[in-house]
Amino acid sequence: MNLPNGHVLQNGKYRITHVIGQGGFGITYKGVWYTEVKGSLGTVQTEVPICIKEYFFKDYCYREAESFAVKVHCETGRVLFDKFKEKLIKEAKILSEVHHPHIVNVLEVFEENGTAYIAMEYIPGCSLKYMMDREGILPEPKVLRYVRQIGEALQFVHEKNILHLDIKPSNILIDSSGKARLIDFGVSKRYDIEQQETSTTMLTLSKGFASIEQYDNEGTQSFSPCPDIYSLGATMYNLLTGKIPTESILRATRPLQNPSELNRNISPKTEAAIIKAMQIIPADRFQTVDEMMAALDFPAEEEIPANELQNTDGQEADDETTVIHPNEQSPQNEEDEDRTIINSEEIISQPS
Repeated sequence: MNLPNGHVLQNGKYRITHVIGQGGFGITYKGVWYTEVKGSLGTVQTEVPICIKEYFFKDYCYREAESFAVKVHCETGRVLFDKFKEKLIKEAKILSEVHHPHIVNVLEVFEENGTAYIAMEYIPGCSLKYMMDREGILPEPKVLRYVRQIGEALQFVHEKNILHLDIKPSNILIDSSGKARLIDFGVSKRYDIEQQETSTTMLTLSKGFASIEQYDNEGTQSFSPCPDIYSLGATMYNLLTGKIPTESILRATRPLQNPSELNRNISPKTEAAIIKAMQIIPADRFQTVDEMMAALDFPAEEEIPANELQNTDGQEADDETTVIHPNEQSPQNEEDEDRTIINSEEIISQPS
């Protein structure tokens, strides 16, 4: 299914070294970018480590052994494949315009082998999900330090009328210098100056981290920071308790357990901020990320020794992505790992 190690793309501009991770919608490779560094006295050929994200919808695709081209099994699969390829290209275009110290940088998007690719900077380090799986519940000062950095990134994208819509520990990388980096804008939405969405996308959410309005396409038609604020609160909940929060849509019958009941070391101020951020009704939440940041007591900045950070190059798998068909229900087992769920009713009901 994967491209072989050593495979070249864009006429030798990029070379794949090995697979880093894969999920339902894509394969992520580590690679090398062959480029030039130019100075006033000459040019030096150099190799830059990068990540390359290949769109591969595994439920509907296969790869030809000889040509490495990505093919689709059926016409229904073709409709889905084309729609989600558009989303990957949109992700790259959004990210290419968003430059921030705590957001991954994109180099370019291109089409080859019958599919699409995003070339982006390689960030050595690990995700917060991997860190928590390895270390257990994270200390509150560490969580707050990362939350402040991701909060800065979110404030930046919100000022550009962009919602991320998939904030969770697996989408936050900690680089080799101990800085948090927000990744995966694949389900993000851009809004125009009147704060209305500029394109219609499928219903997409990550179980346990999504606000209730994300379960309804009309819930995110107008710009509001509230869905991202809910997800950031849910991320804090997960990192500080080790539990994925109850899905927002289920909380009427399955109330959310207070974080301090799961971790007595959580400070009252942090718990209050998490609970407010995760209110079911958007109007009851913080209305801006800045407001949420003001409600938290952040520790003093400190340098993190490089040897404390685990580089998971090639060791982390992407979260599984599930397409929910019209007659299916979202998985409701609270102990399942977080998964991105996409309602494909609009797509598969289109005429073939």
